[in-house]
Amino acid sequence: EATKPPPSCIDVPLTLEEMFCGCLKYQRYMRDMFVGTKWERREDDVFSLKVRPGETPGATFWFKEKGAVSTAGKSDLVFVTQQMPHDVYERIGVDLWYRHEAPTPARSLLFAALVPTLELDRNWQGPVKRAEGNYGQRVAVGNCIAAALGFDRSGWGEALVHGKGVPLLAAGEDARRGRGEVDDKEQELQYGKAHVAKTVAVLAKEEAEAYQSAERGDLVVKFRISPPERPLRAALPPGSFFQPPLALLTSVGDGTGERTLPARPLSALLKNTLLPAVVGTLAERRIAAARAAAATAAPPPR
Repeated sequence: EATKPPPSCIDVPLTLEEMFCGCLKYQRYMRDMFVGTKWERREDDVFSLKVRPGETPGATFWFKEKGAVSTAGKSDLVFVTQQMPHDVYERIGVDLWYRHEAPTPARSLLFAALVPTLELDRNWQGPVKRAEGNYGQRVAVGNCIAAALGFDRSGWGEALVHGKGVPLLAAGEDARRGRGEVDDKEQELQYGKAHVAKTVAVLAKEEAEAYQSAERGDLVVKFRISPPERPLRAALPPGSFFQPPLALLTSVGDGTGERTLPARPLSALLKNTLLPAVVGTLAERRIAAARAAAATAAPPPR
């Protein structure tokens, strides 16, 4: 093992759809034999890789002593998964991120829009395009309160659609799978009390059945916010101050020096931020309307 050549690593590009629902990938490999000697030649070989639903980028498939052959010995063959860029989503862990470019005015305070969700059927070989297409629709709901109050100036908001991310079948498992052995160019796994050997095709067929009921990550929607001309503000009684939402939901003083969470954080948020802002805005509009009416009703100067 000390003199064994380093493994031969081959990148396997996979689409998001293939990594989303899993597939059976056939990978061709040209093996170099005794390079630099009179016995130099190349051999063509094909290996089958069982990509699990929710497969992670960088996962490896090891095949013992199936890589390049030199005078130093036989090297292992390692296939490494690489995720290809997607036109609609960006994958981060088990979540899918979607960017909603249509701007939402910060003064609207709320965001609601139909966003596409990735919905794929599959058989034991891999993704199968649905009759109605690969995308469904869900309503994403968020808010622009922090931007309207002037506490968030990033120009972006965030909404969450639970359970519409990547399947979790491959999450938390060892990225290096199998025993590194090959039988009829199919990786075998031993499991169960009887240690029954099952080929890649059989295992992929079983996972296709489990895929239908698998838990999934979340769909994170980043939506663009049009900043207000000026932040919402309200006239508060003397001695009080305007707090951002995050300050309300972290901790408050109870008079004894201890810092505790508010008993009703949502009520505290509405009472100290949203309600004063709305009341202040309505009061400003009422005062402006009264001034305009007074100016119209006043007699012209002589």
